[in-house]
Formats: sequence, C-alpha cells, structure tokens
Amino acid sequence: MPTLPGSRVGRLTTHRHLFDRVLTLKMTSHKAKAFFKKWLELERRLGDEEGAEAVKAKAIEWTQRAANRS
Repeated sequence: MPTLPGSRVGRLTTHRHLFDRVLTLKMTSHKAKAFFKKWLELERRLGDEEGAEAVKAKAIEWTQRAANRS
C-alpha cells in the first residue's frame, strides 16, 4: 500500500530518508552522537520499536566505521 506524502507514515518515511542521507556526511563523533540521539527520539515518538532498533544498529555501525578510519 503506497503512503501519502502528508500522512504520518509518509512524513516518517521522508524523515528516515533524510536521516539516511545525513549519514553520508562527514561529522565529528560529538555531532554524530547528537544526530543519532535526535533520530532515536523521533523514532520513539513517531515510529515503532523496529525503527528505533534500526537507528541503534546504524549508530553502532557508524561508530565502528569511524574507529576504523582513525
């Protein structure tokens, strides 16, 4: 079933895509922590537990990649 852009699900999907794009930017660990915290808050408020777990997994993945770059 397609989601409508103005619907709650449509807005959440749009936000998820935006957050995914931000992950491609170079950022400090301090900024990344704040970024993932905001994203997790959004998922808990508007999304579901599956979305929150996905954010946690992406945060761990980002941290591991950042550690390998150092």
